[in-house]
Amino acid sequence: MSAPTDEITRLTEMQHREASLHWTRNGFFLVSSSILLLALSQFKTEFLMISFGIMGLILNSIWLLIQYRSSKYIENWKNQVKKLEIGKPTSTYSTDVKGIEMRKLAMVLPVPYLIIWGSVIIQAVL
Repeated sequence: MSAPTDEITRLTEMQHREASLHWTRNGFFLVSSSILLLALSQFKTEFLMISFGIMGLILNSIWLLIQYRSSKYIENWKNQVKKLEIGKPTSTYSTDVKGIEMRKLAMVLPVPYLIIWGSVIIQAVL
């Protein structure tokens, strides 16, 4: 194997690992947010609603920030591979595939939860 091919393989593996971590984290935050919502449904006091709302806002804000950072790492590894593949007849990451990348679509997953937690806090305060 030539040096650029070794580097392409290494960078592609790094991108795959980051993508795997990305979806593992999504699963963790999705389950955690759902459990927090379920726990909220068991209580109706203003103090607990506000407390759960704040915890939910923090948890889902962290989720959104981690999503963004992870997406940037995936994009970085893909761009590094593309730079090394300039002039090659085939590309590891085709530009012919149409549609939205799933990691970009997944960026909206925390948004409904943020809206729900904001609504919970507003409802508890009013």
